[in-house]
Amino acid sequence: MTRAGVLAVVTAYGRRLPIAGCARCGRIRVLLGRGLCGGCRTTCSRNGTLTQYGYTKADREADYARWRASGYGVAASAASCQSEQTSLTAAGYKVSYSDLKVNYPGSTVATDVQRMKQAGSNMVVSCMDVQGNVTMARAIKQYGLNMTQLWFSGNDQSTLDTNQSLMQGVYFDIGHVPFTASPSLFPGLKLYFAQMKKYEPSYVTDEIALQGWESAALFVQGVKLAGSNPTQASVIAADNSLSAFTSGGLQAPVNWVSAGHTGNAPPYCLAYIKVSGNKYQPTLNKGKNVFNCFQSINPKKNPVFPLPAGTPAPA
Repeated sequence: MTRAGVLAVVTAYGRRLPIAGCARCGRIRVLLGRGLCGGCRTTCSRNGTLTQYGYTKADREADYARWRASGYGVAASAASCQSEQTSLTAAGYKVSYSDLKVNYPGSTVATDVQRMKQAGSNMVVSCMDVQGNVTMARAIKQYGLNMTQLWFSGNDQSTLDTNQSLMQGVYFDIGHVPFTASPSLFPGLKLYFAQMKKYEPSYVTDEIALQGWESAALFVQGVKLAGSNPTQASVIAADNSLSAFTSGGLQAPVNWVSAGHTGNAPPYCLAYIKVSGNKYQPTLNKGKNVFNCFQSINPKKNPVFPLPAGTPAPA
């Protein structure tokens, strides 16, 4: 979509997960727990008072319980998504329609799609969960809209297998080398696949499993650097000395020295994927590279190429 396009924003139904700056990378994203975006759901505190954590099944269940209990209209969520809409407008996009108050589980979102059609929207950004997104996609198809869709939830093979006809052309942005990138070109992905297929073959393309791998890689690197008698403090200090950590070539470099805990420091790198057939294919990339990196949050600045030093690139 160009800035001349018209954009619809459909946001979460009372969920506590806002769109805001990620506490780790600083990107404006849907926050999936503890202030972290989907690509950064693992981190550790700088002073060691918290250990690494992932966004667990228990976390997800607790979130869903809160959504059900609070229902529609959580002020923090609506305010954050309103801020995102304001930022899009400031960047030159015409937001033709928005709904910050969709009720769980999104069963009425077809009404929103009708209003998008009336408004002439040609792209929709959704921070609903998978169930709401699929319902929306079904309505878009029923009403015959030719609309680009960007989802923040739904990058899951089982979801695609079940809803393949509805998800064609849907875009996602992620913080790691896509699972459908060539393992022969990305050694970090090759190693990850080999070990997962050996020990946990049912979870090879599971986002939570990948985040666990990234967390383990950070821990192991800290232990190695901490010497022969590592302590909690020395491991944390070692991790905080890493200036370009990539989880073994799976994610864009994280500078734990300065920006790993606070975010808001370039480069800002994302990989975009698009549903094509039964796969999430890398897209909007240059050549066989999978990342788009920006050195500024200025919406008028283009991605930089060559990619910043240390960013995973084809071997």
